[in-house]
Amino acid sequence: MAQEWEFPEVLELAIRELSKIEIPLIRRIGIYQDLRLDQKYLLPFYAKLCTRKQGLNQQEAAVIGLETTVTVFLARERLRDQLSNGATSLQFAGFKDSDVMAALMAALVATPRKVPNSE
Repeated sequence: MAQEWEFPEVLELAIRELSKIEIPLIRRIGIYQDLRLDQKYLLPFYAKLCTRKQGLNQQEAAVIGLETTVTVFLARERLRDQLSNGATSLQFAGFKDSDVMAALMAALVATPRKVPNSE
């Protein structure tokens, strides 16, 4: 409701309180997406998906949706292309946060987003 009624202070409070609750990463992304939160809240979680050892499985992809799955996949591929120190896992490659965010931003640009009907 805070977002629908444009109460940014209440929304920030709700997000802060939600961040204190231990929720599995995929479920948290699903909740934030359901609440239609701005990408600035989602990008750090997408970054964690990009650098974890395993890729997304079918159940996780179903929760976060096709667009987000493709975005994460594209970002992981961009990061994998940058591996240079003999690392075989993105998890231990030592990417800077800025590298991961740059890969995510490039993937977001490459992944068209659905525009909700304004009817």
